[in-house]
Amino acid sequence: MITDATQFNSLKDYLDREAERINSTDFIAADPVQFPRRFERLQDIEIASLLSATIAWGNRKMICNNCEKMLVMMDNSPLDYTLDGAFEQLPDEMNIHRTFFARDFKYYLRGAQSTAAMARSTILPRR
Repeated sequence: MITDATQFNSLKDYLDREAERINSTDFIAADPVQFPRRFERLQDIEIASLLSATIAWGNRKMICNNCEKMLVMMDNSPLDYTLDGAFEQLPDEMNIHRTFFARDFKYYLRGAQSTAAMARSTILPRR
C-alpha cells in the first residue's frame, strides 16, 4: 500500500519508465502485440489479438514464431479464414504452441464464427 508521496512518486516514475520501454518500436517488434497491429480491419485485429493473447505464455521468441505460424495458416486474413471454416480440415493433434493444438484453435474459431453469426449485421460485413 502506498502511504506517502515519496512512494507514489517512486511508483509513478517506475511505471512511466516501463511504459516508455514497452511502447517502443524495438519492444513491439519482438512481442506478440505486433501481430494485431499488422491489420487494419477491426475483425482481423480482434481475431489476431484473441489468438496471439491465447498462446502468449512461455518464451517470447517462440510465441512470436507460433503467432506467425497461425497467421500464415490463415493466409494473413483471420476474418476470412474464420468465416470460410477451412480450419475444420486441420488435424486435431497438430501442435500450434506448447499445449495449444489445432483442436483448441478450432474451438476458438468456432466461437468467433458463432459470435459473427449472432452479430453479423452490426459487427461483421455481410458476405
